[in-house]
Amino acid sequence: MIPETLLQKIGEKEQSIEEKERSVDAKAKEAQDHAQASTLSAAKAQEYLNSTNVTYGKILDLSKVLEGNLNLTRALVNESKISVNRSAPNASITEAHRNKTLAICNNALALAREVKANAS
Repeated sequence: MIPETLLQKIGEKEQSIEEKERSVDAKAKEAQDHAQASTLSAAKAQEYLNSTNVTYGKILDLSKVLEGNLNLTRALVNESKISVNRSAPNASITEAHRNKTLAICNNALALAREVKANAS
């Protein structure tokens, strides 16, 4: 027969082993939960990375469009400068013609006044 103290010690050891098994199981479950959370975080990070890549591609496309628009605007500004430079001589010729026309009108008005004065 096995003495009762020995049976009690065996029971205590079995209980201690069971507690350690429960602790190991709890830690394994906790590690599994952390692994699942890490997997979810990695999936979200991949989603964000993919979204960032798509956004970056769109930004590059817009940048190309803006660069094209900027080049077109530069070309139009240069054409405008050329047109203004070509128009400047025409404007001075037009001003000279206007001045001559004004002088002729003033002379005609003076002549008309003189004729009117002589007719009276």
